[in-house]
Amino acid sequence: MKRNLLAVLLLCASFLLSACGATPLDSANKAAPTASETEEPILKASAPEETDWKTFATEETEAEASVTEEADWEASVTEEADWEASEPEESGGETSVTEEWEPEASAPNETALEDASAPDETAPDTDALEASDALQPSFPLPGAWHSDDGAGILTIYENGGFELTDADSYHEGYLLYTDEDGGPWESGPRYELYLENNERLPNASLTWDDGHPGKLIYVLGGGAELFSRGDCAYDADGIAVRVRWADENALSAFPAYDEYAAYSGEYEADILFVTERTLRNFKVLSISLEDVSDDGTAVFAVTELFEENPLTAERPLMVRTSFPGDMPTNGVSYTDGSGETRYFSVSESGFDGSLVLNEIQRSDAP
Repeated sequence: MKRNLLAVLLLCASFLLSACGATPLDSANKAAPTASETEEPILKASAPEETDWKTFATEETEAEASVTEEADWEASVTEEADWEASEPEESGGETSVTEEWEPEASAPNETALEDASAPDETAPDTDALEASDALQPSFPLPGAWHSDDGAGILTIYENGGFELTDADSYHEGYLLYTDEDGGPWESGPRYELYLENNERLPNASLTWDDGHPGKLIYVLGGGAELFSRGDCAYDADGIAVRVRWADENALSAFPAYDEYAAYSGEYEADILFVTERTLRNFKVLSISLEDVSDDGTAVFAVTELFEENPLTAERPLMVRTSFPGDMPTNGVSYTDGSGETRYFSVSESGFDGSLVLNEIQRSDAP
């Protein structure tokens, strides 16, 4: 009985398995799957996750590229706007192209402009030089001046600058005109001497008076010294004659002049004799040093070459000559108001190249 029941159960189980398409053996075999059968589904399941990650990375990269392209596009738009703003306006139907990134010019420094436009209160007063000429028409200031004791040389320039040299010192700077009362030694019209650092040379000034016609008085403290123009011959009436280089500027000041050629050759030089009054018996000389007197006056042998009688203010005399060696070889003479004949050498200064007249003594004078 028991056997029949077991057989029935087995038959039912077999029938059921057959209906599902499997045999009992197959079910037994598939009840415990192997490790390889288990891994394959796991690998197949993970593959879509890796693909999704790559897709996400690609999308992120494309998004970044899109952002970069958008930024580049905005920068391009900005550059184009700047370039259009830098284009110059059309003039005459044409457009001039300049540099795209040309830097803007800096604004001017207003303080610097004010400083540049402000007048220099310490600059030489050139108008003052003209004022002094109006006071003393026969008193030209610019030029070389020599102290009467021979120790000092004062050079005054057209712009009011000066150089002063003596045995012990050297100064350079500029002159300022004033007529304000500055004390017992500083009164009346005068020029005060200022150094290059704009400090005044203490108690130093240049003035003049009727007692010394044509001469400058150099005042220093309580002392004074006379300066004469090196290019002028003096007598009791002041400047008698002045010698200048006969350049175009000097000659153009006169409508006419006389000429004499004392020398013609490679080293010839033209000089001009000018006077503010009429000089009698004005002569051109050739001179040669013979001796020096006890009082230091040079004694020359004199040869008369040419006479201009008279020499007038309206008609100067141009002489062509030369200046060989260190000793003077040229000279002039004239008769002064007292009837005395005065003799002067004509030489070139080794200091500044200016012409110098020095009074001399004639060796055969009575």
